[in-house]
Amino acid sequence: MTAQVNDRVPTNGICRVSDKIERVTTLEDGSVVFKPPPNSFADWDFGRVLNRYVDDSGHQIEVKDLSPVERQSLCRMVIGGEIHEVSHANDKVFARRLRGHTIVMPCNVAQVLRTRVETLPRTDIANWVKVIFQGTPQTYATKIAAQLNHGRVRMEYNTVAGHIKKLQQTGVYKDLKLVSKEECKWDENVNAIQKEVAVFNDHRATVHEAQVRSDTAQQWDPSCDVKQDKVCANSPQVGFC
Repeated sequence: MTAQVNDRVPTNGICRVSDKIERVTTLEDGSVVFKPPPNSFADWDFGRVLNRYVDDSGHQIEVKDLSPVERQSLCRMVIGGEIHEVSHANDKVFARRLRGHTIVMPCNVAQVLRTRVETLPRTDIANWVKVIFQGTPQTYATKIAAQLNHGRVRMEYNTVAGHIKKLQQTGVYKDLKLVSKEECKWDENVNAIQKEVAVFNDHRATVHEAQVRSDTAQQWDPSCDVKQDKVCANSPQVGFC
């Protein structure tokens, strides 16, 4: 780094560092900007855990934030099971809204110690997470499943593996082994959590869906909240709502 500065920056010049550049850059004011040295305070914020890790080639790879299920999958010990109870908002835009809460069933000390593992991701994550949907099976399959699987119960192996590598490099999981997708039975756990959802029929949701189907059959647009016109089949006159 010192040699690069001496070669590129004049004696009375200005030298800067920034992680926003890919190569050495000279600004309009004549100052020269370098990438920060590896493992320096300009490169890493040592007071904060960053969502990135360094791969085998030395590049920093950004990783996404973890979903609640993904966070559970990289825990060395489980302190409680989670029940994610969700439902759609029963209003005009319920198809775009999802509400719910998480119920945590805590384990006692003996149970927590028995959940300790030496490899990650966990192979038993489906035993500790359950999704309950209040509504109808049709609503869940057509409107809720995709939104839920990309949000609250998202399960992406690469995201979890990236966070495990980050924790290994920071020394937290230094002695733990990162296993492959097949070894941790990742796909089996994804199917058990995302597809084996307990659906409890909600009477209000049933009534609402019936009303929507009725409006559609009568040529009304159920997603519209302003005055609509409808052409009657037996009359050229236009009716108003």
